[in-house]
Amino acid sequence: MTNVVDIETCSFCGANKKEKKLVGSDISYICEDCTDLVKSQFKSNAIQELSAVQNKEDLKKIFAGLNHLKPANLKAILDKQIVSQEQAKKLCSLALYEHLKRKAIHKAGDKVEGVTLDKPNMLLLGSTGVGKTEISRILTKSCNLPMVTIDCTSLTEAGYVGDSVDDIIRSLLVKADDDVEAAEWGIVFLDEVDKLCSRHSVNTTADVGGQGVQDALLKLIEGTEIRVQSNGGRKTSGSSQVVIDTSNILFISSGAFTGIDEKQTPASIGFLRKDHEKEDAQDPLSAYDDIEVKDIVKFGLSPEFIGRFSILVPFKNLSRDDLVSILKNADNSVLKKITFSAYLDGTDLEFSDEALIAIADVAAKLKVGARALSQVLYRTLEDIRYNSSNAALGSVLVTKEMVLDKNKGINNNEPK
Repeated sequence: MTNVVDIETCSFCGANKKEKKLVGSDISYICEDCTDLVKSQFKSNAIQELSAVQNKEDLKKIFAGLNHLKPANLKAILDKQIVSQEQAKKLCSLALYEHLKRKAIHKAGDKVEGVTLDKPNMLLLGSTGVGKTEISRILTKSCNLPMVTIDCTSLTEAGYVGDSVDDIIRSLLVKADDDVEAAEWGIVFLDEVDKLCSRHSVNTTADVGGQGVQDALLKLIEGTEIRVQSNGGRKTSGSSQVVIDTSNILFISSGAFTGIDEKQTPASIGFLRKDHEKEDAQDPLSAYDDIEVKDIVKFGLSPEFIGRFSILVPFKNLSRDDLVSILKNADNSVLKKITFSAYLDGTDLEFSDEALIAIADVAAKLKVGARALSQVLYRTLEDIRYNSSNAALGSVLVTKEMVLDKNKGINNNEPK
């Protein structure tokens, strides 16, 4: 007959009661060493839970340091320099703030409760000269982040003449003064991304600037490691190669996508198009509001590429009132620059309200948004500015008639 004492062993390590002190019941036992081990494990789990709470508190403190960069504060900065585009300013300000939050979380341990924030990559949709690049530039400067602007028309696949996607990261590192960490949290602004839309057919040559470039950019946007030359990209005795992880770089794409609104309504062509549809198509306030991902895919960007941009930001075309407001109210507007320059030469320029409206009307005909204001103003004031540079002219009033007379060519001809 087996003695019950002989089968009393620790359920964890197997030691019997002769070897170690056991506690338990008739079913299972545990020795004092294993008891201490279990207590230690419970204590470790409790410390981890406490640490998680402390991390949350640390994050709150870190975010408190971002209070001056809250979306409302960033938008207030934009309001001083960007006229109109209320929706775009809100969306872009929010995206930049989310980017800064991701950076703060990364410093605190990258993850909170198992959740990782996605990159708020943006695609800006709008005609030329409506403020897409300027908004991105102002926000980036306000957040003290390095940004590089890339003209997508210059990009080609590796092996062809032109800039490769690796050059983008090299340029960003230069902007970051060779600070790898700053570059890895910087911003890449892809201008004229609509020019990458694939338009080749069976009978055309290789699409070296289209689908192939989209595929190469896709790797950067998703996140990869790129080895680039430091020291401004120059190979010198003091330079070396560094590895840049693109996982946290914010990508902002921008394009006019000319004609995409027409592709949305293929039935509204020719005699099938009704008068009210013409009016809707010409509405400057809603030209890009209804653009969806499927429309951009039809236009030529791949689903995989466009799928990496979680935020679509529509920009409205600028009305005459918008252009006048830019002249009068925007900080550092071209009108204020020209007026100040003339003042330094002893000439006080004044503009009648009718003159400002005429400038806006003529500029609108150039179809390049706010960029046209400079061209119209300089053409209008070329004689006055030349003469005032040589001798003070005192007070000069710029009238509607002066604007129209100096811009006859623009006023009577549509741009090619």
